[in-house]
Amino acid sequence: MTERTLLLVDDEEDITAALTRLLRRDGYKILRAHSAREGLALLAQHTVGVIVSDQRMPEMTGVEFLSQVREKYPDTMRMVLSGYADLNSVTDAINRGAVYKFLNKPWDNDALCVTVHDAFRHYELRQEEARLAAEIQKAKEQLELVNLELAASVERKENQIQHISHYDPLTGLPNRLLFYDRIEQILEQTQRDDRMAAIVMLNLDRFKQVNDSFGHPVGDQLLQSVALRL
Repeated sequence: MTERTLLLVDDEEDITAALTRLLRRDGYKILRAHSAREGLALLAQHTVGVIVSDQRMPEMTGVEFLSQVREKYPDTMRMVLSGYADLNSVTDAINRGAVYKFLNKPWDNDALCVTVHDAFRHYELRQEEARLAAEIQKAKEQLELVNLELAASVERKENQIQHISHYDPLTGLPNRLLFYDRIEQILEQTQRDDRMAAIVMLNLDRFKQVNDSFGHPVGDQLLQSVALRL
């Protein structure tokens, strides 16, 4: 299981110390910051799952801090620890999505532990969903690539079959089947346009004697040479 890292942010060291003593028993890796600036610095150095921040701090409020965190680290689970005097601003932050939950100060130990545990479970579920979505997207891309390669392979095979069925394998010249096909097309065209067509035929004199005297390999070479000239 991945290590669960918790960030505590409060300008009062006694508060972060008390929270650390309470939450350490649940096996979290706990980071402590005593200002929003320190908190942002720690977030830049560590992968943090859950953040608990005090609301009233000198440099900026907890809501302002967590709003910045949301922009830079949207996957984190962000909670603010405050008294009821700040409830309106915190509620607004919750509605805007900057804060996951509001924790009362003073806090109830058991309720706080359960809330932090639930926040980590929520964070891990979101991470797992993101991981599965990435795997699905990767599998989809691989499938699309396979389909493209398969389509290209089928096209190559069809072209090969088409070429084999219409061209002589030795000379590469059109064979009788293609010749008849072209003749039919030309005759249709001449009838349609009321024109005449001419057919030129070539023959190799005494070609059988070449095969008989020098062998078929030499005869094949002769045919290939003639084909190149044509």
